Amino acid sequence: MNQGNEKRERESQAERSNKLRAMGELAATMAHEIRNPLGSIELFASMIKSGMLEGEEIKKFSEHILVSVKKLDCLITNLLIFSNLPKPALFKIDPNNFIEEFFGSLKYFLEQNNIELNKNISSEPACILVDREFFKQTLLNIVLNSLQAMPEEGIISVTTYLSAANYDFLKTYYVIEISDTGCGISPDVIDKIFNPFFSTKEKKAGIGLSIVNNIMETHKGLIEVESKENKGALFRLKFPLVIMET
Repeated sequence: MNQGNEKRERESQAERSNKLRAMGELAATMAHEIRNPLGSIELFASMIKSGMLEGEEIKKFSEHILVSVKKLDCLITNLLIFSNLPKPALFKIDPNNFIEEFFGSLKYFLEQNNIELNKNISSEPACILVDREFFKQTLLNIVLNSLQAMPEEGIISVTTYLSAANYDFLKTYYVIEISDTGCGISPDVIDKIFNPFFSTKEKKAGIGLSIVNNIMETHKGLIEVESKENKGALFRLKFPLVIMET
């Protein structure tokens, strides 16, 4: 083997090793993240099985289990999307109704995390073209990111409105703003938060926001973030408006 071939082989070997190392780190982190809600499910299920609980207590522990299941489902969905982002199945939807239903489904989830929800959903008719499951995962990933920034309690605010692009006087975007009262994002890292595997939290995979970024790209949308340390963060999602069906 000549020196040129040997050099290429060593570079290929190093590249394979780096990929395997990254996969191993991701697997270890995901295992840690999955183990946490699994432990909660085991604990709450054993309490219910013990037969020592009654009425409201059973309901309370059942709600805890549902919260943990939702976290697990989100983690697994993120991993599947990250490993192979499928082609979106696009449908026209009313985003106002979708967002109302989505946050309605998170009622117990947010209550269990001591989170107050403020909503200001637009009443203007709107229609966007999205993959429903991707859209749901995008919103959920941002909500989970906010929860990590507010480990004890806090407020999540959701506002939607129609907006024009800088170069167009017509209303061309459906805008969703999701803000929190958490720890905020340091100016030193705000440009990195959409990078795969980047996280400011220990034992976190750091793929949630990168998935949000990829989903927005597949929908020809835009994502923006505003934040100051210790003053919360705001994520702004812009989806192109489409003509509503009559």
